[in-house]
Amino acid sequence: MALVLLSFGCAREKPPHPQAQDLLVVLNKAVHTATVIDVDSGRTRGTLATGVAPHEAAGDSAGGKVVVSNYGTQENAGFSLTVLDIRRMRVSRTIPLGRFRRPHGIQFFHDGVRVAVTTEDSQAVLVVNIRTGRVEKAIPTTQRASHMLVLSPDDKQAYVANIRSGSISVLEIDGSRLLTSLPLGEGVEGLALSPDGRELWVANRLKNELVVIDTDSLKIAERIPCAEAPIRVCFTPDGADVMASNSRSGDLAVFSAAERREIARIPMALTPDEKKGDFQDVELAPVPSGIIADPRGKRAFVASTNANLVTEIDTENWAIAGRFHTGQEPEGMALVHLLPLPAAVDLQDPEGQRGTSE
Repeated sequence: MALVLLSFGCAREKPPHPQAQDLLVVLNKAVHTATVIDVDSGRTRGTLATGVAPHEAAGDSAGGKVVVSNYGTQENAGFSLTVLDIRRMRVSRTIPLGRFRRPHGIQFFHDGVRVAVTTEDSQAVLVVNIRTGRVEKAIPTTQRASHMLVLSPDDKQAYVANIRSGSISVLEIDGSRLLTSLPLGEGVEGLALSPDGRELWVANRLKNELVVIDTDSLKIAERIPCAEAPIRVCFTPDGADVMASNSRSGDLAVFSAAERREIARIPMALTPDEKKGDFQDVELAPVPSGIIADPRGKRAFVASTNANLVTEIDTENWAIAGRFHTGQEPEGMALVHLLPLPAAVDLQDPEGQRGTSE
């Protein structure tokens, strides 16, 4: 099978082939694994080992890889990335990050060879070549707890949410330098860039708001009230709407990007009927966290960390379309689209279509 594989969170790539098989890769923080789910059949395809406490994931289309940031536990900081080969359902390699600790937010560059990843303890964004396993750059954020990041559409800049400093760092990738830091208040965490790159939406979980930043002027365009403790935001592929997962109120809020107002609210808690069926063992509040949007624009997936499940959202009607069991404490996700394998591709080749070795 050949792959079209999406970056973490909101897709950057063109819509996949309509006959593609859809697989959802869900990271389970507490048990150090990734669950691979066939979302059309609802069946679990398999489970792959990661490093300790995986938090976020990124994917590459041509290479057929998912790269996982191994954050570590409160007592022991993580210091590696795990590269998963989803086509062959195996671990491809582990990349040590040396002195850089607690990797978290991660996204592929368009070249499919490098990833950008935050390292909280090291106050830096790394550029890591997954083919060579080398850290090519370490760009300082100068801010505490650099947590999530998103790359600009041209890969020239990175926007980084710094939780403890309450700021957004804007980095220049080629020049390996910090351009500026924007103070937004303690609690900034999730962030998403509009498909055209003109607006950066930031979730502040302590202020219960979304902050809209104009990326040309780097000025705050709007502060929008949100439900309790929003921690992730994600645009729909057409850029029309923005989803926010609210960890304390246990719901998904949907906003019109143009009107900058809430248009829908979807509770993530299980219904009484669901509790009598396949999910009767779920007792905890959902705590929605990670969000990923399907590039075809018809659905999204929300991970509920406490409830050990993922909810499929119908983004046309803004309603729950299904649920999937996961491992313990799911959060980061990648959505994978499998296509028929071209005859010229050798499945024994560890790099598949790329034809190179790591």
